Amino acid sequence: MNKKRPLAMLLAGAMLLPANAFAASPEDFTDFPTDWSAAGLRSAVQNGLLNGSNGQINSSGLLIRAQMAAIVNRAFAARKTADLSVYSDANTSAWYYNDLELAVAMRTFQGANGKLNPEAPITREEAFVVLARAFALESGDTSVLNNYTDGASVSAWARSSVAALIENGYVNGANGKLNPKNSITRAEFAKVISEMASTYADADDSLSSTVDGSVIVRENDVSLSGKTINGDLIIADGVSRIDLTGVTITGRIVLRGGGSGVTFKDTKAGKGIIANTDIAVSGSVDSITVTQGAAITVNSGASVGSINISAEGAKITGAGKVETVKANADNVTVSTSGTKVTAANGVSGVKAGNKSVAAGKTETVGAAASGGGSSSGGSSSSGGGSSSGGGSSSADSGSTIKAEIADAKVIAHTEAGSYLTLTFGKDFSLTGTTIIVDGADVTRYASKVTDDGKIVKLPLTAQPGSVTLKNGNKTQTTALGTAEANAVYTGEHYLPDYYVKHGPLAYWDYYLTNYDDAGKARVLPSKTTFSVGTAAIPNEHPSYSKATVLNADGSGSVVIMYNYNTAEEKAWFDNIAAYNAVDSEGAVQLVAYDQYKSTWNRNLRFTVEKNVNHGSGKVATITIPFNQTNFTNNGRYYVRVRSTDSAGKPSVALSSIHVQQNKKPTLRIQENPASKRNLHFAVDNLVYGITSPIEEVTLTGPVGANGAPDTIKLENITDYFLFSQNLFVLYNDTENGTTDHLKYKGKYTLTIKANGFQDFSCDFTVWNGEEPVTQSAVTFDAISRATGGSSSGGSSGDSSGGYAISTDFLFDSDLIANALVLGQLNVENSYAALVRDYWNTTSTLDAVCNVKDTMYYDGTAYTTAMNKALWVSYAELMNDNTNRTVNPPHATKAVLEDGLLGDIQNSSESARGEAVTPAVSDNQQGKDVKLTFTGEESAEYLSKITGLYLNGGWKPLDEKYYAMDGNTITLKQDLLHIGSNSVRIEASGYKTQDVAFAYEKTNEQNAALSDAVVDKAAQTVTFTVENSDGDFLKNLYSVTLTKDGNTSSVWTMGVGGSDSVYYSLSDDYTTITLHNVKDPGSYSVSVKANYYDNALTKEFAVEGEVVQNPVPNSNPTVELKDGVYKLHFGDVPFAWYHYTSITVNGQSYKLNNMYPIYSLNDAQYSWTTENAADYSNDYILCLSTSAFTEDNNTVTISADGYKDLTVTVNKASGGTTTKPTTPSTVTVPTTVTASSKYDNGYNPYYELKFDNAEAWLKTVTGVTYDNKTVSPLDSLYFGYGDGYYIDTENNTIAFHVSLGYSAKDMVISAENNKNLTLSITAGGFMQPPIVSIKENTSGDSGNSGATDQPSADKTAPQPTEVKKSFISGYMITFGSENADYVKAITGIKVNNTDYKPGSFNTDNQYSSTVKTGDLSLNETAFTETKNTITIHATGYTDLTLTITKDGKLAQ
Repeated sequence: MNKKRPLAMLLAGAMLLPANAFAASPEDFTDFPTDWSAAGLRSAVQNGLLNGSNGQINSSGLLIRAQMAAIVNRAFAARKTADLSVYSDANTSAWYYNDLELAVAMRTFQGANGKLNPEAPITREEAFVVLARAFALESGDTSVLNNYTDGASVSAWARSSVAALIENGYVNGANGKLNPKNSITRAEFAKVISEMASTYADADDSLSSTVDGSVIVRENDVSLSGKTINGDLIIADGVSRIDLTGVTITGRIVLRGGGSGVTFKDTKAGKGIIANTDIAVSGSVDSITVTQGAAITVNSGASVGSINISAEGAKITGAGKVETVKANADNVTVSTSGTKVTAANGVSGVKAGNKSVAAGKTETVGAAASGGGSSSGGSSSSGGGSSSGGGSSSADSGSTIKAEIADAKVIAHTEAGSYLTLTFGKDFSLTGTTIIVDGADVTRYASKVTDDGKIVKLPLTAQPGSVTLKNGNKTQTTALGTAEANAVYTGEHYLPDYYVKHGPLAYWDYYLTNYDDAGKARVLPSKTTFSVGTAAIPNEHPSYSKATVLNADGSGSVVIMYNYNTAEEKAWFDNIAAYNAVDSEGAVQLVAYDQYKSTWNRNLRFTVEKNVNHGSGKVATITIPFNQTNFTNNGRYYVRVRSTDSAGKPSVALSSIHVQQNKKPTLRIQENPASKRNLHFAVDNLVYGITSPIEEVTLTGPVGANGAPDTIKLENITDYFLFSQNLFVLYNDTENGTTDHLKYKGKYTLTIKANGFQDFSCDFTVWNGEEPVTQSAVTFDAISRATGGSSSGGSSGDSSGGYAISTDFLFDSDLIANALVLGQLNVENSYAALVRDYWNTTSTLDAVCNVKDTMYYDGTAYTTAMNKALWVSYAELMNDNTNRTVNPPHATKAVLEDGLLGDIQNSSESARGEAVTPAVSDNQQGKDVKLTFTGEESAEYLSKITGLYLNGGWKPLDEKYYAMDGNTITLKQDLLHIGSNSVRIEASGYKTQDVAFAYEKTNEQNAALSDAVVDKAAQTVTFTVENSDGDFLKNLYSVTLTKDGNTSSVWTMGVGGSDSVYYSLSDDYTTITLHNVKDPGSYSVSVKANYYDNALTKEFAVEGEVVQNPVPNSNPTVELKDGVYKLHFGDVPFAWYHYTSITVNGQSYKLNNMYPIYSLNDAQYSWTTENAADYSNDYILCLSTSAFTEDNNTVTISADGYKDLTVTVNKASGGTTTKPTTPSTVTVPTTVTASSKYDNGYNPYYELKFDNAEAWLKTVTGVTYDNKTVSPLDSLYFGYGDGYYIDTENNTIAFHVSLGYSAKDMVISAENNKNLTLSITAGGFMQPPIVSIKENTSGDSGNSGATDQPSADKTAPQPTEVKKSFISGYMITFGSENADYVKAITGIKVNNTDYKPGSFNTDNQYSSTVKTGDLSLNETAFTETKNTITIHATGYTDLTLTITKDGKLAQ
């Protein structure tokens, strides 16, 4: 049994899993909560219901209506669909269309005004109505709504349903409110539904004899016999049959499904049975309520007390006994003998046997009409009471006592303390006033509520008797009640420092940063008292920025638009200070796109434009050029714009922007897409740093229920992984527990959204999957859809709009206490009202804490303790560790004193103490750095340090690299580097701090290069760096060499060509040697090093004369062919032809290395190669004719190290060459083997290898595959296209074409009709193709390689083992010694059914593993008896085997 697997958990995460999926654990998620929602989420995760997304459980966020429909459908196994043509917003291509069909058929969703509003956030009252319909709880006493202060605001259509949930104890509200119009979060909705059904049972579950809580049955064959369920039993919509014999249900039995019937025998339903499907009744049943047009059959000997019908067309039949039927709908027929049938007022068509029953009348089946009376039967009672959750009790606060000095009032239980408040008169304040309560001077314990001290409060733990105030010669005594001892609290920690509550917050507000008058981000309240003063101006400047795609050269500009219509909008934009390069703090700044919002450029260069037409209004724009300081990388950023409003008050906008790379990334499929097999993609143009930029991956195609068209969001690691910048894998391998995303045949599109890149996608087709079906079925696919609506604020053009985020709010206890006190005193203050609004609209109290607490005190336990007296100080609870069980929230937003919100604080900052900042010393190369801490808190801070992290490292620094002694931390120099360093210090209870310091370089003085030591024979030149111990060359970053005015860079060995000059360094870094310095002449070398301002330079000379090599061929053959002059030079050195420069009649020609793929343009040349008559390479210089004249033309060829060559070419004739004839000894190959390989661009290709075929390969003139021409290639690089490449030296032809799984012909044409025809079939996964020689031809009868007589076939080997595969087929093993035989297999028949090569997981296919000699066959064509397998292999006799069904080799 899946005990306590709450249905609510279907709502709290991004994914629903099949029953056999691997269940995660809470520890797998980085954001798993520890608050009120943790218990339910933990149960769901441990039972395999939730898998999360990207390592997060995602318990926060608002539900949209379509999401809720999908979740409820799955919870109740919905199968029947409805026609949605009556709804104008039912988009057939939307992911949720099928779920809407199901939800409408279930009657859980009905819509309004012809719309379903699927993408709107669902409100609390809408969610309650859906649940009420699903659980058949739609009729409640609406008077219970009067128990809530906002009960009247529940919509009329929702009142009865909401009341039903309240009556049954499923909804309690909070703080005396229902908040019906508020949106609902996943976790909040989960809490409600988990109360309604705590267990659901599937066919493989074993329920205990007694189950506490309601149970939902979602599959057939669930055994319930003899069980007791203390709650309701719901038979879900998708269940076709169920046996309830001997079942005891203390609540109701709700039959939402049961197409083949539900059997009752000795079934007890304490609160009746509700049916909307056909059922057969055996035994005794008290009451049944029919809510659909069902047929109720009462078997002989069975009895039903009453049946209440509210569905048109219901039928009651059978030989059993039914006491009464109440027909509340038309066309009800009853044929059970002796049953009293009553028709409600206003209904018609009711029949009692052959009698018509008039409205308001009663007739008996099989007896005379009784007339008149109307009986009411069958109504079921609903259990459960209502409770008021989350509310606070309020003691009698007493009346305010008026007096001259101050008015006194005792305010009890404000939710943040009980207080004696003093409101001073016109001429008085706390200053100069002595406060005496019950004879004790308590002045020092009074704290201000208002800035001016006109209202103060004293903390109370008991009832004070009187208060006496003395100010100057004035004395005032006020009686307050019966005195209790120690009424005024005089200790520390009356309240905890902070309260934590949660609630939804708009996406933009969540990430909004508010600033103070100095332009600094506000995080915590700067004060806890109130006045009528001005507040910091919130960010009220919504913006929009379309994603910026950079130009090809990396340039570009970001444009941000702001509204420019109202006077305030214009004033703010007009007041933006113009860019000034000398400003240290400009008006426009670049900010990191994260919660820390670090400023990366404080003075961005920008321009503005005003009064730009946009839509129906005007906008103003800020244009920011790319490639400024720290603004050189593609990605997401914020832009902070500082200005002032019309009154001169500071006002800041924060706008999001997205800069995208010019080159759009691309995906290329690496193999044929197939079901149950991982699909690999080559990725181009996705260059990034350490962190993967992928933000979202979606798959579109037949991925919905039963192959319906849909789009699903894929999860990182679970569904896909980006292994590197050029390899992306879509997981489909079901053998490893992965979902088969390519289960169905059809066209798919994989789309990737990535930070800093344009969206990119790849279309592909799966040919070998299952056929999509049209009928609906229960599925458990991922639900991972965005929620939320629209929001103002800043967004980039590809952002997804506004969302709501479940937020943890941090309340300063004194701030909220003062706000609540002002409310109780009826003192109007808009800021205090805003603070109270946040307090009242968020959840009940989650936790409380003091600064530096590492575990928080449970909020419910705290509230319970406070209600035990007038008030209980937090000091009494601080050491109660039994309730200190709540982990700090992952992130918080503090409520500020003016009702705005502070910037996001993560768990390393929220409610943490301020870190003690150290002084840095000895930060110089060669020394250990000292961090010295001073101040009263230093010792405690140092004792709480949990880890040091150097220069952004993720692992704590090993203790061998630092030491702590007294108030000093010493960082060893071993891991420090010259320049900027930082150490992050984490201390329990304190804010994390980063201590940055410069580790200063100590340079060597007077370093210089010695005179050169030239070794002409070794071609080396060596220099010693004088006055150096090696530091200069250790920091070397540039070496250049200048000769004859030309300067070139010198690299280490292997970077340049084999003849290039390179350098090497001695082991002690004191000498540098230049190698390959061959040419005589004068040189100058320049050596530069990091941290050194000046380069070291030295001149030197190499003696001797420059020797030039002779031209390798001074008499090329010239021809004019296809409008191009071709000069045939034969086999010439690479160093000559590769480094040439060409002139024709003095005009310089440029190289076109894409010829002959592209034509030569004017004044262009190219080098190509052909095979000469002796099969050596013939290098050909190809020249365009543009510079040639009518007479003789001079072609000059220059190459470094060689003499210039001048060739005279006549334009008219050009010259001719004679093509070599093919020797008559060329033979056509008779053997061929195939393999799979990758080219130098990591593109897959196939290779055909022939024996002794070098001469024949040199005569090949073309290749076709499946009667389509395959293009020849000049190199072994296939890129994106098809082609072939001949390697005569290795006797191979490499080719890339899309092979089919049925045999196709490849014809290799050669001169003199020496052609070769091959039969080629695609191999299995990661296997080479299957190739055999089909035919060879020859026009030369003397060709010894071509014969009409086939060679004698070898005898096929016998298998060493035959066995039944544990998956879905049979394995025949021949052994590695017979690998050649397995490789030669061309066809297989199983019981006269032809099998094709492919995957043994696919019907009528086989696969082979040549290396081990294994052959795997799919089991489709095998029968229950003996099976005949015939194997054909090239060069072998046919092999016939007889195999039994269980995988034995029969004799």
